Amino acid sequence: MKLLLTFLACLTFCVSYSQKVAITYFDESWLLTTKELASYFRVGRIDTVKYLYHGEVNDYYISGKLQMKGKYNQGVKIDTFYFFYPNGNLMTQGYYLQNVRYGIWTNFYDNNFVKDKIVYNNHFLSVLEYYDKDGNQKIRSGNGEWETSYYNEFTMDTVKIKGYFVDSLRNGT
Repeated sequence: MKLLLTFLACLTFCVSYSQKVAITYFDESWLLTTKELASYFRVGRIDTVKYLYHGEVNDYYISGKLQMKGKYNQGVKIDTFYFFYPNGNLMTQGYYLQNVRYGIWTNFYDNNFVKDKIVYNNHFLSVLEYYDKDGNQKIRSGNGEWETSYYNEFTMDTVKIKGYFVDSLRNGT
């Protein structure tokens, strides 16, 4: 029993020793850079052996305002993430399942009005609701015209989407 407790204590020490809270700097394309050239910075616990984030991670605009708040497990996004505009207002809120958007995501305009509610399911996207900047509903119960853009972190590009939905499914071109 004593040997088992000693082993567990050593294992805990090794795991905690290989992790430290780090500040990492990124340019406008989210590529690693120096503090002097940075547009964003990240604060989080990183495994210094594998260079993977673990636990709560916060991204900030270089001004110091919060840009993103979320959790990682060995570099994989998990649980609910929050993204913010430079003015501090909530931009997007949703859940990641093994690094993939999953479930209902809510997007907001920078004036705090709801923009849309989107369901993600294994790379399948459907729109439940969509509102214009003035708060007028354009999609109700999955039916209507939709227009949006989002940042694709894999291609590091903004994706623009416009089209029609019928019964929450894309319809037409």
